[in-house]
Amino acid sequence: MLLRDWEIWGSELLESHLSYPMLAYYRSQHHDQSWLAALTAIMDCCALILVGLESLPALQARMTFTMARQVLVEMTQSFGVPQMRSTISGV
Repeated sequence: MLLRDWEIWGSELLESHLSYPMLAYYRSQHHDQSWLAALTAIMDCCALILVGLESLPALQARMTFTMARQVLVEMTQSFGVPQMRSTISGV
């Protein structure tokens, strides 16, 4: 399944970019190709499956989303980006 391939890609991205953090600064040699944009698009796809596309299996979408989220969490920690806590006023 396509989402399984993206889950594997996310784990390989995490391993390579944590081992060699300078890779995050390199741009693709091709126009409109970015690992961050790809990761975001996959997370959006998984979120859509999880919230309402009943004909598609949610388990793989959940696993792929979890891997993509972990990539973002680990990368932000690696670069010392402070965590932002979202708050809902009035709740």
